[in-house]
Amino acid sequence: YTYISQFILNILEGHSADHGSYKKYKEAKENIFKFQKEGDLFIQGPLPDKLPKGLKQKDIPLLGKHNLRNINTAIKVAEYLNIKDSDIKKAIKKFTPLEHRLENVGSFKGITFYNDSIASSPDAAIAALDTLKNVDTLFLGGSKQKFDFKKLEQKIHESKIKNIILFKDNGKLMIKNKKQLNIFYTDNMFDAVEFAYQNTKKGKICLLSPASASQSIWRDFEDRGQDFKRCVKKIGNQE
Repeated sequence: YTYISQFILNILEGHSADHGSYKKYKEAKENIFKFQKEGDLFIQGPLPDKLPKGLKQKDIPLLGKHNLRNINTAIKVAEYLNIKDSDIKKAIKKFTPLEHRLENVGSFKGITFYNDSIASSPDAAIAALDTLKNVDTLFLGGSKQKFDFKKLEQKIHESKIKNIILFKDNGKLMIKNKKQLNIFYTDNMFDAVEFAYQNTKKGKICLLSPASASQSIWRDFEDRGQDFKRCVKKIGNQE
């Protein structure tokens, strides 16, 4: 058989924490194509973040340019396997996004809530802010890791986000320049969501994209995301 390898869509500093160093992280990624032989296919990203030919934005169930790169990589593999264009387009249109990944929880009391609990690094949170242009309230923080939050902080100010909710353990370490920010520190999701309802402008977005792992308060990112959704719906459905 032919060994098909999609090398790396991104090599991001934030992911190196799980491997001990950036060098070890890169070496681990290189294992993906380490055992290829002559005649095998190697697809290296990132591929273009443009809409696939023949598809419109409304046909794409995944949000963000980073997901367009993922889709275009998958299309390259499908084309190599001689899968028909019509089947590729059908599969893209029918794809159901997973929970906790820029998941639209719904609109309540004039505010739209997004659950991006999977975002456990600054790079992931920046990607979410690049995708959603109308964020007024952002949930950040969680387990301590060796991350540099300077680029994320810069993105927050560039995006003119007003309200920041910071969870322990690293929340208080994430924002150095607090000018013009309405900051709320907590270790309780219900209190955090209540603050969001009280301070987010109608017509704006409230986003959970913590840029941190979850284990300081929650079991995992899924538990964190479910907690967020429960609180959003509970408060949102109150008269």
